[in-house]
Amino acid sequence: MYGSLAMLAWHWLAALVIAYFWITMFATNMAMKEASMSRYPEWAAYRKRTWWLVPGIF
Repeated sequence: MYGSLAMLAWHWLAALVIAYFWITMFATNMAMKEASMSRYPEWAAYRKRTWWLVPGIF
């Protein structure tokens, strides 16, 4: 929702703020979740067939 509002504003500062929050919150949490999932034996097969941001691309 906030990303679409930043696009609607069409200003570089709004995009910068959204990118900052995405990197600090969303990407950090995804990396932590992947680190915790890596302890399972099925992790290697899952990692080979998915990408961390958008599953199913590779």
